[in-house]
Amino acid sequence: MEALNRISRESDALGRTTAPSHTNGLDRATRSVAQVVSAFQRQDDEEQSARLGRKNLQVMDRLAKMQAHRRHLLAKLASEYGR
Repeated sequence: MEALNRISRESDALGRTTAPSHTNGLDRATRSVAQVVSAFQRQDDEEQSARLGRKNLQVMDRLAKMQAHRRHLLAKLASEYGR
């Protein structure tokens, strides 16, 4: 959202300082679109990184539970073997 606000401010500033022309407007539009795309890419990267971090925690938790279960089974087998 902050990127869109910044683009709006820059666009307003450019509109006040330069005379309107078709080429100037097209350049501003192209820069604005590029900035919006860049902002969405950064946001997507941040969200993807957060999702990956959460998934990694889930996998590590599942692995820890499986290892605890395995240790428990081995301990039970070892104690039953001697009987």
